[in-house]
Amino acid sequence: MRTAITLILTALLTQALYSQDYDRNKNERFFNITKFSYINVNDVVFDGFGTGDENFSTDNSRANSLQTIGGYFLNPNFSVGLGIGLDGYHYPNYNTLPLFIDLRGYFVDGKNSAFAFLDVGTVVKVSDSYRKGRMLEVGVGYKFFAASNIAMIASINGTFKGLSLTDENYTTSDRTVALRGIGFTIGFIF
Repeated sequence: MRTAITLILTALLTQALYSQDYDRNKNERFFNITKFSYINVNDVVFDGFGTGDENFSTDNSRANSLQTIGGYFLNPNFSVGLGIGLDGYHYPNYNTLPLFIDLRGYFVDGKNSAFAFLDVGTVVKVSDSYRKGRMLEVGVGYKFFAASNIAMIASINGTFKGLSLTDENYTTSDRTVALRGIGFTIGFIF
């Protein structure tokens, strides 16, 4: 599994780097976004027996995230992509592997632009602490150039991960954990 993920990420990155030598604004054809996030978890809800929700203290709840997105600009203002990531949640401790579709709208066709995005997908089972899950992120950000050929993004987003502790889907399971928070992201566009 780890080898397959490494090969997929390498292929996406290579394709993105190879195809971008002509695009000075980084908003044409294929792209790769690699981003690092800090998530301040402000709501943890555990439904242990299908009888109701139990909220947990979120005093020390946080997560660190690394995600990569490979995609294509349908036009200079709209892109669609496929992303994969690794999230390390602390208090409660869960390591998640989100696999998602990324939709982005850029407000200006230029080197610097504000954007909005929506990520929707699933959480793949990586440990015995949960079986499967769902994820949703929605946010706004800004694309800018730190140097003449280094494009970066900074964004803020709301994030949701819902995990099923049984073999059922998150929406039908009677044992679930919902993690909600605010993410702060910095990343690179290749």
